[in-house]
Parts: sequence; structure tokens; C-alpha cells
Amino acid sequence: MNKKEWLKCQNSFTKNGKSWPTLTIILFDLLTMAAGLYLTKKGGFFSVVAVFFFVIVFLHAYLLLHEATHCSISHSKLLNGLCGHICGWLILIPFLTRQRSHLLHHVWAGHPENDPVNKAIIRYFSDMDDEKRVKTEKIWRSWLPLFTLSDRIRLWRETIQNKSIDSTGEKQQKNSKFIYCYGMSYIFIGVILFKFNFFLNFIMVYFVAIFILFFFEELVNMPHHARTPLLSFSDKALPYWHQCKIAHSCRRIPIWSYFFILNFNYHSAHHVFPKAPWYRLPLLHKKLLTYMPDLNDEQKKDEVTWALSNRKQSLCSIMKNYVDVADTLKPE
Repeated sequence: MNKKEWLKCQNSFTKNGKSWPTLTIILFDLLTMAAGLYLTKKGGFFSVVAVFFFVIVFLHAYLLLHEATHCSISHSKLLNGLCGHICGWLILIPFLTRQRSHLLHHVWAGHPENDPVNKAIIRYFSDMDDEKRVKTEKIWRSWLPLFTLSDRIRLWRETIQNKSIDSTGEKQQKNSKFIYCYGMSYIFIGVILFKFNFFLNFIMVYFVAIFILFFFEELVNMPHHARTPLLSFSDKALPYWHQCKIAHSCRRIPIWSYFFILNFNYHSAHHVFPKAPWYRLPLLHKKLLTYMPDLNDEQKKDEVTWALSNRKQSLCSIMKNYVDVADTLKPE
């Protein structure tokens, strides 16, 4: 695909789209969240059902935050920001830091230094000695969400230290205000829950659901960039129409792919058209196949099949592209 073909697809599929699929998901999540809170209040077995409800809402919140990051929720910057902050607040993600990090991931996709995600992974492997390698492999094979947890910690550390934005100026003040708002609102909600004798039940259900969310985040994210080539340190940023080189898609599973993960499996199409809303990605993927028929070959596995196969293998072999770059950075 060249720039002219990319612009043609961009104009055909990503403009003037109706947002009713996203609004339907938001309405569903509000009702599901209300049901989850009611079941949590009842306690006992109902708390188990509440965890299931919360996991669905939290997974959608993660994906809607991703949509808001690309301003794909609405044409309004204000509504995108509002949705991003609400979703981030709900699932413990600082939205502004996540937004900047993720947009850099798209601009510098595949770059070992300028893509913040790649940089963090390479730093992790470069600091790895034999003991840390053994522990990492055990964690990987135990299905614990190592990368998701590490990324959450990185985002909050950068947010608190203001490393993700300019060290001075309006952006820093804005970021500090949102940190304060997040913190105060968590305290406020905690006090309300405690006052109504609802704190312990809610905290238990909430954090179990958050942990399960971490598992699903890693499940849907890992196949997209594992075993993909990395650029050289000296390379320029890849244009969007060439980013299929550094991203993989997964096979579609009915209901799961559309309703639960909002077409997140079409990751190659997302990298080529990052501003396209989630409900347009299947059409964009089909369009991409007319230009790149080989793209269909990568969709032999869905996220679950990929995980079942690769969780048995060595993480360092799966992430060999990152390990090789990390090895060059280790002191001799």
C-alpha cells in the first residue's frame, strides 16, 4: 500500500461514521455496572457473579480508553477526554500519560528507542541476569500478567514523576491536577463505601476483577507485536501505510471479537488506520487484503490459541526480537 491508496481508504472508511455502536457499548456497560454493584451489595455467591459483570465493564473501559486515546469516541475533543479519564479512573490508568505513550507507540511503531513500550521491554531484558531470567520464565509459564502489571507501574511512575510530559508549563500543571482529582475521588468513594458498610465487599470484588482484567489485557495484546521485526535505532518512523510490517492480527472469534474486545484482534488494520473507530476495522481489514493478500496468512490463530501455544514456550524465544536488541545494550 502506498500513500495515495492509504488516503483513499482513510477518506472512505474513517470519516463521518455513526457512533451508535460505541454508544450501545457504553449504555450496556452502565447497566452492567449497576447490576454488578447491586450483586456486590448482596454478597455471598452474588459477589462471584458481580466479578464477572465487572470484568466485562473493565475490559470495555480499557478498550474505550484506547478509542478515546485516538479521539475515535467522538468528534469532540472534550468528550474523548472525558471518556478517557472516566475509563482510566475506573481501571487505574492515568489517561494523559497513557495517551501520550500510546500515540508515540503508533508514531514510532517498531522503533527500539522512541516507542515507549518497546523501550521499556528492551530495558527489562537488558537488565536481566540468569536469576531474573529463570524467574521471568516461571512467571510467563504461570500465566501471570507480567507485562500488563509492569506497564501499569511504568505509567503511574511516569505520571507521578512528570516524565511523560514537559517538565514545566501548562501540560505539567494539567497533569498534576488530574493526579490530584484521581487521588481525591478514590478517597471520596472509599469513604462513601465505608460509611454504607460496603467497603470490604466492594474492594474484594473490585480487585479480583482488576486482576482478571490484567490477564485479559495481556491475552489480547501479546500476539500483536511478539515475533515482529524491530527497526534500527537510526531508522526513521514508519509511515502508517507500512506499519503492517510491525504488527500482527488475530483470527476473529464470533461474539468475542466484536462484542467483548471490540475488534481489537484487527491490529494491523488499527496500526494502518489508527484513528478509525473499532466498528470500522473489519471493513478496513478487508480493504487491506486487496493490497496485501499475505496479511490473511497471519490470522491462523486467535488470542486464546496463541496463548495456549506460547505460554508453554520460552518467553525469551517468543520475544527474541527484543532480547537481541537488549543484548547489544548490555555492558561487556
